[in-house]
Amino acid sequence: MYSIVDTAGSNIILNAVLDNAAGAIVGMSRAYRARQLSPASAPEEDLAGAEEGGLRKKRKRKKLFETYVFHATGHGGKAMERLLSDGELDAVIDLTTSEIADEILGGVMSAGPSRLSAAARAGIPQVISLGACDIVNFGPRDTLPPRFVEEKRNIYEHNSGVTLVRTSASECNDVGDFIARQIREHCTRPEIVEVVIPTGGLSMLGVKGGGL
Repeated sequence: MYSIVDTAGSNIILNAVLDNAAGAIVGMSRAYRARQLSPASAPEEDLAGAEEGGLRKKRKRKKLFETYVFHATGHGGKAMERLLSDGELDAVIDLTTSEIADEILGGVMSAGPSRLSAAARAGIPQVISLGACDIVNFGPRDTLPPRFVEEKRNIYEHNSGVTLVRTSASECNDVGDFIARQIREHCTRPEIVEVVIPTGGLSMLGVKGGGL
């Protein structure tokens, strides 16, 4: 929480910010404690039942699983790897692995060198693909490493704060080596791991007629 003013001394603005922060901490602590005392049950879903007496009734059943979506922004990949390491996930469909390209090439959305390792170690069903591994994410265009401009790479400005750079053939090979190495070194049950390679392009920009 941003303090707005420096924390050197007490004043009305700072005290209000600190009061809000303390309130947020207390509220979150109480909510966490309540969840520990009364663990949430599995979500329910409505199922249409048979018509009885002319009235259509509904019954409920427990969902067999929940689906979680993680954004491939670096933070998302790290969060997923952490939950996998904690045993909180039962299976993974890892379609967008572009954080690997950012890790290798210095992009701003890397999830670190341990990406793809947690699910492999956990021995759970895993589907891996190469979504958006044909691009590297950077900030505004003027923050691009000079070499990409000097090499006359294909560059796509997604918006004023995000610039995408097309990966080269050798860099794509490095991404593939990374994925293969993580599976080979960490996988405990290779029979339930599948790698799916798209044949029509790795991203919306990389398909025929795309921006890159």
